[in-house]
Parts: sequence; structure tokens; C-alpha cells
Amino acid sequence: VSSFLFSFPFYQNKNLTFGLTPYTRADIQIHETSGYIMGQQSSEFYPVLNSLNEYYVYGGISNLFIALSMKLNKSNSFGMQVNNLFGNQLHLNKIIISEQDSIFDGSSGYTYDQYDSTYQVIFNNFSGYSIKLDWILELGKHQFAFSATSMGPIDVKHKIYYDLYA
Repeated sequence: VSSFLFSFPFYQNKNLTFGLTPYTRADIQIHETSGYIMGQQSSEFYPVLNSLNEYYVYGGISNLFIALSMKLNKSNSFGMQVNNLFGNQLHLNKIIISEQDSIFDGSSGYTYDQYDSTYQVIFNNFSGYSIKLDWILELGKHQFAFSATSMGPIDVKHKIYYDLYA
């Protein structure tokens, strides 16, 4: 279950609704295939090093909301929704340093011996709000809808950690 919604009529032509829905979501994995070769020009006697990166992004922002809608008269309906936006996102960047063997493996290219990696962990915490107003005007067989949304600031708390010997 990724979301829920409860709606309650509480008076004639009036309705109260609240719920929780995803606003944004991320589940991304990126893996470099060959990396970056470095140190090859320094000497033929030193090993060639290869740097390879892997990236992971998880998390997102959720929307907790409450809404009130009502029919004001025969021609006018009004609605208001208040949204509380919150959530977390984790970025994990892994840098892998490998030694490239000088013996060529005919089937798959050079072989790599991993001997060091570093994790950069970026943690983002989001919080904010928005307000939405809707108005529907009915004139005969026609309906006109007007909607306005005011987005408040989204506060992002950003923390970076390193694990140097992962």
C-alpha cells in the first residue's frame, strides 16, 4: 500500500478528507562499467589503478493532507486542501579503487583486484507545506473550475558522512 485516503461527509453537501500519498519517490542504481584508469603514464613497473563508481538513491517526499469541500449554493462549490510535505532521501556513492592486472585475459579483457573503497553517504531530510484552493462555478450546462496552489518553503537538512575503509 503506497497511499490511503479517508473521506467523511459531515453535513449536507460538506465533506472532510484526509490521507497520505507519495509526492516523489526514488529508487535509482547506477553502476559504471569500466571506470577511469589512472597512473598508467607514471611507470611501466607500477600497477595501473582503476577508479569505478556506483551510485544509489533511495527515498522521497510524502504528502499528509486534510481537505474540506462544500457546495456553497446551487452554482458554487469550494474546496481547500492543506498539505504537509515530509520525507527522507539517501544518496550512497561508492568509489572503488582496483589494481589492473597486467596479464590480458582473452575472454573478458583485463582483470581487476579491488583493494580499497570509500562510501560517501548523503542524507537529506525534507519538510514543507502547501495550500490549495478550488472553486467550481456552474452556469447552465457549463462548469468553470479555478484552482490556486501556494507552495511554502521546503526545508532541506543536508548531512554528509564518509566511510573511508568500507
